[in-house]
Formats: sequence, structure tokens, C-alpha cells
Amino acid sequence: MSQQILGTAEDRVLLASDSRVMAWEESGAVVRGQVRKLYQLGPHAFICSAGLAVGVDLSQALQREIRAAGVTDFIEIKVMAREFLNREYRRFLLENSRWFQENPEAPRLLYFTLAGYSERLKKCLACVLESKDLALPFTEIDIGPALTMPRVLTVEARFANLWSDPSQPLEDLAHFCLQALEKIASRDERVGAPFQVAAVTARGVEFFADFS
Repeated sequence: MSQQILGTAEDRVLLASDSRVMAWEESGAVVRGQVRKLYQLGPHAFICSAGLAVGVDLSQALQREIRAAGVTDFIEIKVMAREFLNREYRRFLLENSRWFQENPEAPRLLYFTLAGYSERLKKCLACVLESKDLALPFTEIDIGPALTMPRVLTVEARFANLWSDPSQPLEDLAHFCLQALEKIASRDERVGAPFQVAAVTARGVEFFADFS
């Protein structure tokens, strides 16, 4: 499981994520660990995965793809990302179809949060791409100005109140997210530190807390 807190506005996007990953061995045992989930895609964009652990591998591969292409505007990055993630996730599912058949209890959800600044549109954008029950292509789901994934309504309501005030410094919003993730992790073993918090504005991507 992953826990994310997302805030979106035309002048900034903020995303906080935990690092807990749960993997299923061939024996059926569940292995818990920590892994970086949030990756920068050039100077003005980032991606964060949740759900199946393969999302981390796909995020890293996309990072290399974007870097090699030299693309920086989020509009182009989003187009490349959708094509890449659909293609490579389909390949992964074909290669592991037998394993999923033999392990029906294993999770079948994967989603990616993409955010960035578009110089062309002069604003920040964000989207969430979701695949349920191994379905493709990824579906872009509706998101509001403030969102928790999975939904934690008390945290979401408090964050939405803070996020709606444009005078709130990003540093203070990041601090709130870190505290919220710590509280969630204290009562849910599927959520775990270290936590990452990143924001993107017209100036570029800035990390307020990073995986270490």
C-alpha cells in the first residue's frame, strides 16, 4: 500500500508519499520494505507510483526515457508517459500472467501521479493514471484541488483548508503532510517512513523531504 497527499493549483502542485512496499514471494509470504516512489522527470515534473511494486521500476525507466528525449514541458511529458506506461505495463503483465493467475489474492491496482509545469500553458498541471484489476489502458481519474490516496477524509479536509489559502508557504504545507503521514503510519503498518514531499512551480521541482 502507498499513502499520498496531493494538492493542485495553477501556480503549484505539492505531493507527499510514504515509501512502504509489500512484495509477494512465490511461497505466498508477504515481504515489507521501503523504496523510493517519487522521481523527478526533468527540471519541471515528477512522477509517483502506488500499488504494485512494478510501478517503481516503471517510474525509473520513464525517468531515463524523458531524460534521453530532452523533453521538459509537462504537456509533452504527459503524452510520453501515458504511451510509455501503457506499453511497458502491458509487457510486464504478459510476462507475469501465469503468476497473477496462480496468486489471485495479490494486489491488482497500480496508479501513477504525474505533475509538472507547462511553459506553453504557463501553469502547473497534475493527473492520476489508474489501472484496476490489471486493466489497460490506464484511466485518468478526476482529482480536486486536495486529495488523499487512499482517502483519509480527516487529513484531506484539514489539508484542503490549508491548501485553499494561497498565502500558505509550501514549507508549511510540506510540514503538515509529513506530520499527517507519520500519524497514519503509526496506526497502519501498510504505510511507512521515510516520507517524500516534493512541489513543482514555474521555478521547477523542489524537494522538502526525500528518501534516504
